[in-house]
Amino acid sequence: MSEPFHLFPYYLMYIDFFVYLPDKEIITMTMFRQILLTMAAVIVAAVGCDKNTQPTDSPKQERTNFFVYDGYSFEINSVVHFDKGDNSVELWLSPESGLTTSEAIEKAGDFVVVNTNVSYLGGKDRFSGQPSKSSFLRYGNNLEFTYGKEGIAYIELSMTDTELTLSFMSEKLYTRSAAETSVMLQGSYTGKYIKEIELPYSNEWGFDKERKALAKAHYQTYEDDSFSTFTLYDEAGSPAVELSVNPSKVGKKINLTGTSTAQDVKIRYNNGQKYNLTNTVGTIETSFEGETAYINVDLNNDGRKFRAHYSGQYTSRYVKLNRFIYEYGGADETSYYEGRHEVVKLMTKRSGDSQTFYFSPSESYTINTANSTIMPVLTVPTSIINAGKKAFTEISGWYLAFDLMQVSPFESEYKPHPDEKDWIEIRYANDKYEIDLELSGIATGMPVTHLDANFIGKAE
Repeated sequence: MSEPFHLFPYYLMYIDFFVYLPDKEIITMTMFRQILLTMAAVIVAAVGCDKNTQPTDSPKQERTNFFVYDGYSFEINSVVHFDKGDNSVELWLSPESGLTTSEAIEKAGDFVVVNTNVSYLGGKDRFSGQPSKSSFLRYGNNLEFTYGKEGIAYIELSMTDTELTLSFMSEKLYTRSAAETSVMLQGSYTGKYIKEIELPYSNEWGFDKERKALAKAHYQTYEDDSFSTFTLYDEAGSPAVELSVNPSKVGKKINLTGTSTAQDVKIRYNNGQKYNLTNTVGTIETSFEGETAYINVDLNNDGRKFRAHYSGQYTSRYVKLNRFIYEYGGADETSYYEGRHEVVKLMTKRSGDSQTFYFSPSESYTINTANSTIMPVLTVPTSIINAGKKAFTEISGWYLAFDLMQVSPFESEYKPHPDEKDWIEIRYANDKYEIDLELSGIATGMPVTHLDANFIGKAE
């Protein structure tokens, strides 16, 4: 307010006369002074209001239900707690309203996944390039905070049965397969959430939340007691999961603690892709009950779950080594003899409707070495190849020599007379033979003989 207007009320105190208006009405000095004071108040109010003065800003309200990714801000309108049944809390956050499942949030896009161990509820889990009891942050399906790299992150969470308070931050995110990115992810939420309980896997397999159907199983064991293999097939008949375990662990629960690479188990998926078991935690169970096989795999590697479950019928196969075992002897135990030799290579020669196979124990052997006492020579009609399992008693035109008195050419009386249970199966595909046979009997004038031969591989 300027000085003249400031002193105006004091000037009026010294005016001491009457004022005459045109209509002869007399106004006293007191009345006049009151009129002037009123006018002065109006003028002062008008002059004192500076047109450049801005209204006072109201206090800003702190945002609580939002997340920011790479500078883009999203409100959080749907929160789903996905209960995987382990010791972690996994929250799915979406800017879309009304979503009630993690699958719906994933399909809507622009979502955040927050995962922390239950031991951190009510506190803050800070992590910087190192594992921290399964805590992780992820934006969408690809960008995540990856352990073992640079960057810092934290998750602070407390929750009741219906409400939660959450804040989180990740300084750097990385893709699972591409170069790193330095974008920031952070946000907070206070409010209600929906709990989604995951149903157990049933003849299914997959990573994280994915579920792919399993249709059948095959169990394969090996003569040398190497790893037994369970192969689980998808509905198209392709191998989906191959689980190989130490034979001593079949029927027992295998616990992986994450401290090192598992020694008693190997896993492949998607028809041969190797699963990394280093620092993996979880369990593997296999068992049999009658004609039913049970396989249950529940693993976690670096925050990513891998699961497979199968319960149903199965086929099985016992795989022999590339070898032949022959024995002969009679009632007199002193005449008993058993020999075992590795089949180093298989040689074959075709003549008309017959094919001859030479089971060689040495790379140096040739077909002309047929007189050796330890190289079985088998001739069969070509019609039995890829014809399935055949009994020797049903085949005509076969010949076999496997010791000094039964080498080709040989007299017909030295040919063993097979038992009804003796069989042979020859498969040929992709330039590879699979030959398996068991033959026993008594040749004329000879002791009881038995031959068990097997070979899988290419032939010369």
